[in-house]
Amino acid sequence: MYKSDNIILWSTFIILNIFFYFYKLLVDVDTLSIVVSFLSIYFGFLITSFSIMISSDEVKKLYLKKDEEDNSLNLLERLNNYYKFAIYASLTTIITIIIILIFKLYNLTFILPACIYVILYPVKTIFKILFDLFTNKKVL
Repeated sequence: MYKSDNIILWSTFIILNIFFYFYKLLVDVDTLSIVVSFLSIYFGFLITSFSIMISSDEVKKLYLKKDEEDNSLNLLERLNNYYKFAIYASLTTIITIIIILIFKLYNLTFILPACIYVILYPVKTIFKILFDLFTNKKVL
């Protein structure tokens, strides 16, 4: 991910965690189960969209187009980086929630909203690139 995206993402993550910890905003067990279900479905959609995108003939456009912010990458590599980050963040959060549920560490549930933010943050870039690609708009 870009340096600017990393700064925004991780500073917001820290601020959210401090806020939820300071105000003792915890998530109950039922909500944790719902979030695991949501994240599992979200993870499935990520994998499916990645498969559809890779198997498309349009992917050549991404390969040929240089990234405007980092000239050492093309848009396909950029998209791949954002997908990897979203997938790893999703799996890490799902595993974290399962550990919280198994070991009954409910006092740690304040981290959940910030984790969901980290998971959803790269989606805006993924959707932007894919939407522009498949609607035949100028890619970024």
